[in-house]
Amino acid sequence: MLYEEDVHTDECYTITWRESKYTLLHCSRNYRISEEALHKVSATLKEKYAITLNATILGYDCLTSNDRENKELSLEHHPGFKKMVELLNKKSDDFKWWIIQGKNIYDYRKGLLWKYIESTDFHAMTRKQLETRVTQWAPLINEYSTLKTTCELQRTQLQVYMEETESLKTMLEMERRTNKGLEEHILLLQADKKNLRDQIINAGIYPVGL
Repeated sequence: MLYEEDVHTDECYTITWRESKYTLLHCSRNYRISEEALHKVSATLKEKYAITLNATILGYDCLTSNDRENKELSLEHHPGFKKMVELLNKKSDDFKWWIIQGKNIYDYRKGLLWKYIESTDFHAMTRKQLETRVTQWAPLINEYSTLKTTCELQRTQLQVYMEETESLKTMLEMERRTNKGLEEHILLLQADKKNLRDQIINAGIYPVGL
């Protein structure tokens, strides 16, 4: 159907997600197509075959291309594209692909999604794959630095708190000892008072106020 509308693709990727299908097409340099032309083809497909391309996500067009000035609206930021990359790396059955001449997506280094394929062997990764991995890890590295700084600050605050707590404990212990000493001194004075009163009474004198 696309060939009939002069859309010559050499790569096609499709995923099923949330009861919708997302399709990513790639055209070779000799058959590039503009976003405007793609909208016209979409209208033709709807008229001829009742195929409606309307899997719209809020904030994104149902049909889009990577030829945009606003990088925030590029394909790489589209939720459908991100889900496609996720399913690709999970090798999910919900991810389907077709590459001209029957090439395998996991071997075809010139493929549109090649640089997004995750690999644990960094020595086997291409420069584009490494660049993509660095781009993906950049926010994590920044987040780690922020968390590390926050952790260091909290550790410093905790140390100050512990020192203040230890100082307070020392003060309370000193106060407790001081109060204990005062209590013992008061008890001694009360005992002396009682002894003095008893001595006076034994001598036949009845003191007042004792």
